[in-house]
Amino acid sequence: MDALKLAGLWKTKDRNGNLFLSGRLNTMNKILILPNTGKEKDEDPDYFFYIAPLKPKRADSGPAKRSGGGARDFHRSPSEEKSTKSENEETHAE
Repeated sequence: MDALKLAGLWKTKDRNGNLFLSGRLNTMNKILILPNTGKEKDEDPDYFFYIAPLKPKRADSGPAKRSGGGARDFHRSPSEEKSTKSENEETHAE
């Protein structure tokens, strides 16, 4: 199957205890998959898929967690990571 993995999703409960799925699509957007609580017929969808903007983090929320090159490195595969390191080494060698 030719498929592109976009994001990981986590089971989360809202304030009322209802289960939904959420995850990050990129550094600016999140994914929400919510159950259709108003489903009346079998033809109605079971879930709705939403893409929403991430809320900016407040500056006073504590120290930011950084790993390496920041948010862009979060979804890199090991092969992409190796090629980036070798490009950086070439740049610094000049």
